[in-house]
Amino acid sequence: MACEEITKDHFIRVNTNLTCQGVERFARSVNPDRVTLIRASCHIAELKRLDLVSAYVSNFKLLTGKGFNMAAAFVAEPSLAGEYSGIKGYFRERGIELETRPFDGEYEGRRYPAGYTKGELEAFGLNKDIIREYYRKGTWCNAGYNAGAVSADGNIKPCFVVDKDLGNIYSGIKFAAEPMICPVDFCPCPPPTVTPGLLKKATDDKKVK
Repeated sequence: MACEEITKDHFIRVNTNLTCQGVERFARSVNPDRVTLIRASCHIAELKRLDLVSAYVSNFKLLTGKGFNMAAAFVAEPSLAGEYSGIKGYFRERGIELETRPFDGEYEGRRYPAGYTKGELEAFGLNKDIIREYYRKGTWCNAGYNAGAVSADGNIKPCFVVDKDLGNIYSGIKFAAEPMICPVDFCPCPPPTVTPGLLKKATDDKKVK
């Protein structure tokens, strides 16, 4: 297993829908001390459609019990504002606290996350300060310097929105010599919240702000 091999010398952070095969093997074979976070995307509509809600909950609790640092990520799609309280309560009853993230896209002619109404923000427990963290263009970023996004085939790039080849985990990785300036308006994984330690190290290394 790639994760088992990588974590012998490095740390990883995993993004997953938590319904794929291999969760039990991962829990058995990977040292939780080498995994900074498993962010389990809770796409409730798809989980219900495919009858996978129970599998999601079971796998989440399995990994939590094994000592992995877990986060249940819920995208605040405007269409779910009226249902969110009940959804959050369902998972809370099962020991899972949803971590709400802003929606990036269009809905009913409005561009989000800028388009959230006051009522929608309140329904999802969001505020403008939280959303502001996701607008990173022009700021220093450690993606590609001491962190990278790895796809299923082992290819690595700075992050999931910056398409620059940094090599492959099986044949070698070449990180950039300098932290980069974020080129995107909306960052789905802002470094102050996703990789705070690595961001600090990058800024300390290069004395940037």
